[in-house]
Amino acid sequence: VADWPQILSVERGSLLKAEFDLTDGFVDGPSRIAVVAAADIFGPSSTANADSGNGIAEPELRLGDVVVHEDHGVGVLAAIEQIEVAGLQQDVVKLEYHGGASLLVPVEEFGRIWRYGSEPDAIALDRLDGEGWKKRRQSAVREIEKVAKRLVAIAKARSSQSAELIKPPRADLARFAARFPYPATPDQAAAIRAVMDDLSSGKTMNRLVCGDVGFGKTEVALRACAA
Repeated sequence: VADWPQILSVERGSLLKAEFDLTDGFVDGPSRIAVVAAADIFGPSSTANADSGNGIAEPELRLGDVVVHEDHGVGVLAAIEQIEVAGLQQDVVKLEYHGGASLLVPVEEFGRIWRYGSEPDAIALDRLDGEGWKKRRQSAVREIEKVAKRLVAIAKARSSQSAELIKPPRADLARFAARFPYPATPDQAAAIRAVMDDLSSGKTMNRLVCGDVGFGKTEVALRACAA
């Protein structure tokens, strides 16, 4: 299919293929149509470079969600519509703001919209013609710059510090690791290698190991202690 109105006209339960410039899927509440993007099935690497797939996935957007537009601030993702531009039909995302004002965003610019994470009734929407969002954004940029400078200074100071160089005995560490009930997963193995490299670098370690409950963070920490 070529456009959203054509999708709305087909029989319920149909499986369709459409070429839209989307990085995430969504569910259209009024029509109860689910749109699945390639990235939802094949991962972020299907729409971006391989390096961008090594982070936490962005939460999917649904109609009715509170969102933030990069230039216009906090609004509500209201609908997906089709308009005519220079004689051509174009799909747009409709965002609603304070006082019922609306903004139509081309789907090509969907990457400038992020989920805000709160219910519409719990927050104050921005005014499309107001200066509130611009001021808050400028203030946030200034604060980020301050934090970035502090982090750079801290990193520079840490890089000049030395620490005890620890090279764990391979045989002893292997015997210790063999007592764990399960083999290390690929992610665990990567974290273990990174921690061991830190210990043997002669520099102060500055690493945070993150993972869901039960995914083996303790085993990584115990190996570091055993080293």
